[in-house]
Amino acid sequence: MGDIWKKARPGQRLEIPAAAYNAWVDAARAERNRQHDMAQDAGLENRQTSIAKVKNTSGSDLDRYAVLALGDPIITPTDNLQEFKNRPNFTAAVPTSPGKCKTYCILLEPLKNGAIGRGIVAGITPVKVNVIREDDRFADIEPGTTASLRSVPYGSARILWKETGTGVKWAVVRLGDRPRFAIFQLAGSWTPASESSGWMKMTGCKPVFYSTATYTYAVDNVEATETVWHVTGYPGVSRVGMKNSHVSDGLAPVKYGCGDWVWCIWNDQDCRWQVLGDYEDIWRFELTGELKCNGSANAQVVVNEQLISLYIQVFDSLKLTANLPGQKAESRVRGAAKYWADSCRWEVIAIGGKCSSSSPSSGSSSSGSSSSSSPSSSSPPSSSSSSPPPSSSPSSSPPPVCDFSGSVTVGTGALYRSGNSVCQSMVTMVFQGGQLCSVAAAGTSCVDVCDCGSSSSSSAPSSSPSSSPPSSSPSSSPPSSTPPSSPSPSSVPPSGTSPSSVTSPPPSSSPVPSSVASSSSPVCAGQCQWVAEEDTSGSSPGISSGSSSSSSSGSPCAGGCTWANYNSYPWGPTVSGRSGACLEATDCECDGPPYFTGGNATENVNCVPKDTSPCTGNCEWEALLISGSLRWTRTANNCSRWSESCFCQWPGSMPSFYGQITYTSCGGG
Repeated sequence: MGDIWKKARPGQRLEIPAAAYNAWVDAARAERNRQHDMAQDAGLENRQTSIAKVKNTSGSDLDRYAVLALGDPIITPTDNLQEFKNRPNFTAAVPTSPGKCKTYCILLEPLKNGAIGRGIVAGITPVKVNVIREDDRFADIEPGTTASLRSVPYGSARILWKETGTGVKWAVVRLGDRPRFAIFQLAGSWTPASESSGWMKMTGCKPVFYSTATYTYAVDNVEATETVWHVTGYPGVSRVGMKNSHVSDGLAPVKYGCGDWVWCIWNDQDCRWQVLGDYEDIWRFELTGELKCNGSANAQVVVNEQLISLYIQVFDSLKLTANLPGQKAESRVRGAAKYWADSCRWEVIAIGGKCSSSSPSSGSSSSGSSSSSSPSSSSPPSSSSSSPPPSSSPSSSPPPVCDFSGSVTVGTGALYRSGNSVCQSMVTMVFQGGQLCSVAAAGTSCVDVCDCGSSSSSSAPSSSPSSSPPSSSPSSSPPSSTPPSSPSPSSVPPSGTSPSSVTSPPPSSSPVPSSVASSSSPVCAGQCQWVAEEDTSGSSPGISSGSSSSSSSGSPCAGGCTWANYNSYPWGPTVSGRSGACLEATDCECDGPPYFTGGNATENVNCVPKDTSPCTGNCEWEALLISGSLRWTRTANNCSRWSESCFCQWPGSMPSFYGQITYTSCGGG
């Protein structure tokens, strides 16, 4: 059989093959059937579901593969229901902020302003991407631009391939492939959101990325900070009460904070990052009533040592009060409770004591008088008290009675030498009814072991009050009527002695290192009596020598140092020169280096007595652009002190990328 679809010529005898005639009949029947159900048009017209008709409303003509944010349909169901069902269509405009919550398309053809054309809304397509980091595996729209997407570690389009390097590059992406998880560093405190009925949120959180160049995770300082939410941070039985107290007090017992790194999940429903973690299930509390063994009581929640307007019922399921007097815990006693999901209640896991805020009676013969450093007493002990104040010796201890109330300051830790002095760290312990309520640092107590004739207070800096002390010198001004707020143990006068006269001598039994005490140095034998005088020289503490008067011109630490910082060594200062006795004396060193942040600079400092206390702590460095190059810049100094023998150490290598964070220990140069 010949070609049944061959056209006839004018004048030619017409012969219609049966196959051609039957085909015409089938086509006619199909058209008639289609007209009976117009809804079938949708299946014919809309075969490519990832492509939609878009109208360019950006205000300018656009090239192929431009990026537009989708808006409302061009034709709504109200305008023309059948056309709305047949051809999905949208208005499209320049992306606006926030971009992460917008849907968008990539144009598949050039499109004039106001014209309608095709755009891909899902699937694989070429597009230009502004590559910020070569490690980025995703892209998203960037507010204000239609020329390209922007690379991000997490976004709405997965990068399948891209050109090498950074900047605007061609890439192949798959739209609609958003990752669900990310890590953020929390910025500070949780706040109740005013726009969301008090649910907790935290602003200013920085993303944490992995770098293939350094093989480590680091906080990113290039991307914009994010707000993260924590709607799962409330235990079920106390959700409403905790949320309400957070709104009223600004405090809540939370599980995450203080710079924690947390996993977050992107929630498309509310367009927010949500912390992927549970609530804090251990709360501190203070009883508002009596808690009996195996019983229950009401309690007020404690956050950061503060009582907040949140109340819970706690249960002594573990019978922790069985060992307390009367097998019960009294009101105002504090403890900790854990929320158990199996019982849906708060059960006590720890119970403590309580500290009295009133001063004990000084006339009782069964308890010692409170020291002047006690937080529960604002005045010195009376000289008529029947009990003398506790000894200021580092080895002193509370009187051997079971109901002692008061405070005592004792030495703790090893002795160490500082210049001509032997020093020891001190702590103050507060007792109430024989129970230890608190322990707090009380500075350092130092004893000059080589020159009992000096009256300089700089040999024992921590033994002198921070305020101007009274003087016993006949030529000095009258003593101040305001006593020091928190004197060290060695400055407490003995009973019956005027506070303006002398301080108590150091104990003769205090151990002295063998390197300090020597039988060939009789000047170091015996005891010394110190008199506090006002320093009118105006010199800074730590600059003058501990063994000479501040007015002496022959200081053994005379001289100076020069610290230098250059672009070739931008990560920290360098000692470029020392002069005078500072170079020669073994007990002197350069004062603390200046706080350099990059660039060329020099600074002159004084020579000071060498500090032999331990150098501890660490420093944080951040990579910033200085003089067109990546340089380390110190952003935090947590060294225990700051001198030639203790300052931030330099990082071991140059930074790899902008915003990189690294840490170094403290030590000497």
